[in-house]
Amino acid sequence: MVYSPSTATASWVERELFAVGTIIQIARSIPKLVGQLTDDTQQTRPQVLVIDLEGLSAGELMNLHEIRELGWFGTMIALGTVPPELRSSLQIDRVIETPLTQTGALTEAITKHRREMYARTIQLPTLASLDDL
Repeated sequence: MVYSPSTATASWVERELFAVGTIIQIARSIPKLVGQLTDDTQQTRPQVLVIDLEGLSAGELMNLHEIRELGWFGTMIALGTVPPELRSSLQIDRVIETPLTQTGALTEAITKHRREMYARTIQLPTLASLDDL
């Protein structure tokens, strides 16, 4: 899921995500974003949110906190300058600082996220029970 009030930033995000073959869902407003991430009727919800925090108002930032309050625990990648308090309260996993001129910064973050998700789902070997010995 992607949200950016800036057309230039949205274009940069699309180029970066296209490079790693990611399906992109674009939210057009913060209320719609919150709804899409927290809608329990969807079979699958987005697991990653890429959000441009630079252009958000104080009200939109408050509204954005609803995603965590309503039970979305996916990975959040923020674009821009993010104060430590905001990073903590939104549980932001990764921050990519502006200006967004580094080609590959978002691609690297998404690739790292995929590796971590794969590592979490690898089946662990089981130990033999004492009865089997």
